[in-house]
Amino acid sequence: MAVSTIGVKKQTEAFNIWQEGMKAMIEKIEPRTILVYGGKLDFDYGKIKVIYFENKVTERMKRWAEEEQV
Repeated sequence: MAVSTIGVKKQTEAFNIWQEGMKAMIEKIEPRTILVYGGKLDFDYGKIKVIYFENKVTERMKRWAEEEQV
């Protein structure tokens, strides 16, 4: 199973919806591995193997924003 975390990190309501969807998917599909695109979130996947893939565009934007603040 593959999921994305893009767009749910900064908005509480979006994150809550993502969590409920993730719980329902895990219960229904019972995946052994989940591929997560977009970075880590504070979510307990239990014993499921999770592989993270960063979003190169948002990572570049974060670095640019950090450089601008220096």
